[in-house]
Amino acid sequence: PEFPGSHGEDSRHTIPPPTDASPLRQLVPCSVPCPMETPFAGLIIAGRPVRYDFVPSDPSGQRWVMDVPNCEAVRHATLFLTGAVPLPEGYGIGAYFAFAPSSPDVPPQFDYLGAISAIKPSATFKVHWALEASAEVAGQFGLAFEPLPELEALQAQRTAQVTPMQSAVLDRVGKTVVDDLSNFLASYSFEIPPTADRPEPLRAVPEQALNNWVAAFDRRLRFNRRFWERTEE
Repeated sequence: PEFPGSHGEDSRHTIPPPTDASPLRQLVPCSVPCPMETPFAGLIIAGRPVRYDFVPSDPSGQRWVMDVPNCEAVRHATLFLTGAVPLPEGYGIGAYFAFAPSSPDVPPQFDYLGAISAIKPSATFKVHWALEASAEVAGQFGLAFEPLPELEALQAQRTAQVTPMQSAVLDRVGKTVVDDLSNFLASYSFEIPPTADRPEPLRAVPEQALNNWVAAFDRRLRFNRRFWERTEE
């Protein structure tokens, strides 16, 4: 499968298949889906064993994937080169993530996370899954051998724009804040009767109620910065 860039179909890109003389062919000669015989990269997720079991996702040997269970619990992931196999000069490894598709007929949509290379042999990626904490969802980490200029362009694009995952998180945070404020102020609201100039009654809240909400929200945020992820009963 193709690994899209970090912003949907418009940034989808495909790595040209290597020729028999390509340095990538010598780097990863495997042409069938099998675990790598000599691990060139490993993945660390806190609280879980170090993993090396990436498998080829196409015959070119340039794209590899690893299934990740319970990815809703992942906050950071560290990718590193083992040093067992040197990267070809001018190439790096792009790291991607995708949730498991809802149907086998739907291809996974990968988000670009970052890259490692001989100059930067390891990197820790901060990830935002935007899922309910109680949900158990599988996903995939993807690796792609890519020229360094392409990886630099992807990183610049990722820095300049918000990824779909980040957008989903921001939407959810905004909704949580608005709902929390609305519910809090509703408990302090009172009705102002209509007048001759205003036939409809009004709902109002004391200014102090808003100050109380700000103070309460600040305490919750300092106690647990991810309180907005709690599953609603």
